[in-house]
Amino acid sequence: MAAQVEIRKDEWVSVLDDFVLTAGYLESTKAYSNASLQYNLERLGSSGLQLNCSNPLNSVHLINSGLLPTDARLVTREQLGMATDRAVDLIGRGVVDVGLALKTDGDSYEPNDWPAKVLAGELARRGIELEDGKLIPLDVLKLREDGNQKYGAVFVLNDRATKDNILDLGDYQWYADKTNGLSVAYLNPAGFFCYNKKDLAESSKSSRIVVVSGDETARGITMRYAAKFGEERDAAIRQANQICNSRIGHLRVGLDRQ
Repeated sequence: MAAQVEIRKDEWVSVLDDFVLTAGYLESTKAYSNASLQYNLERLGSSGLQLNCSNPLNSVHLINSGLLPTDARLVTREQLGMATDRAVDLIGRGVVDVGLALKTDGDSYEPNDWPAKVLAGELARRGIELEDGKLIPLDVLKLREDGNQKYGAVFVLNDRATKDNILDLGDYQWYADKTNGLSVAYLNPAGFFCYNKKDLAESSKSSRIVVVSGDETARGITMRYAAKFGEERDAAIRQANQICNSRIGHLRVGLDRQ
């Protein structure tokens, strides 16, 4: 399975490896005191050298944590579409969150009602009209702790949010959608983009974090993959040798006793 593809000259889309787990990620989550939020942030794990169990909460925290290279950003829907067109096996059967879909300034699903209102207010303060709904990339969001909410936090806009990078939901085709309120926009395991995921903290072992970056950062991700694959190969060889030597030793003992 491919883990990286160039979508423009010196612009690479990469499935993020798990280096952040040993680079201080868990320590960074202690900046928050809410138990529900910490649980959702600390669900981030690793599978096959890649980060997994991602969700919008821990992805947004990660991009604002300072742990990623300065040129690395969370992938947008457009960038991920370009990448999977060029490398259909980039994600495999994985799931990738690409943003939040805000359809209306309130939600019939109670846990999302206040987060929807907060985010709609954030757009209004930036002079961005909600109209028929907006696709808000995860990269332009940050968390604001809120102990009264199911998720332990609400999403607010960061300094990177502009009218140019918050787009109309109607500009894209969607396989499945949600008619009101706030939901997660994502690429599903079949390769279709949807925004019908209402649980903003939902994650699974198939969830991946994908970033876009320049050539140097992308090369660093590749080198870390290569080093880890080498470590796994060497460990497997050592284990195989140990098993082989052990069996040979038992065989020799048996022959000596004949």
